[in-house]
Amino acid sequence: MEPYDPNDAVAPATYWKSANIKRGRGRPVVAVIRPTLNMRVDADVLDAFKATGQGWQTRINAVLRDAVACDESLNQFCPGSSSKKGLQFR
Repeated sequence: MEPYDPNDAVAPATYWKSANIKRGRGRPVVAVIRPTLNMRVDADVLDAFKATGQGWQTRINAVLRDAVACDESLNQFCPGSSSKKGLQFR
């Protein structure tokens, strides 16, 4: 192998063509990419979810998913709810 010449424009392209790139540590690749969300919630609500331990973000997602499934048409309400307007939690 020849020494690297910083003035050779072809050298980087040649290197990257033959490079063996391995995925290192980090988050595993997923089939469905979920968007990032910045949302404000009451501190006590956040504290309650965080107190449940690791995976609290996933549990928040599950609660939101249940609320959407419960009120798909936005005209229905969840069983046991006293209100018929909008998304209601059980």
